[in-house]
Amino acid sequence: MNVLNDTFIVKYDDELSSLLIVHPDDSVARSALVRIRKETLEKMTFAEAAEFLGERLLLLIPRMRDQYAKEIERMGNQDG
Repeated sequence: MNVLNDTFIVKYDDELSSLLIVHPDDSVARSALVRIRKETLEKMTFAEAAEFLGERLLLLIPRMRDQYAKEIERMGNQDG
């Protein structure tokens, strides 16, 4: 199942105390694709949280993955 898409829902869930990135079609992905817990966000500055969320969102959008493929590959190579 391919969850990559051009449209996502980003919302804060009070019950989970988490920021969620959700696929707009429940039949593709019933649960959140990305969940960033309140505790994680509290440890970050605004700029760090914005970068953290933005990176995760860009990775879910096919056109953005294509545009930044070389940088994404380099980042992946640095982790290993």
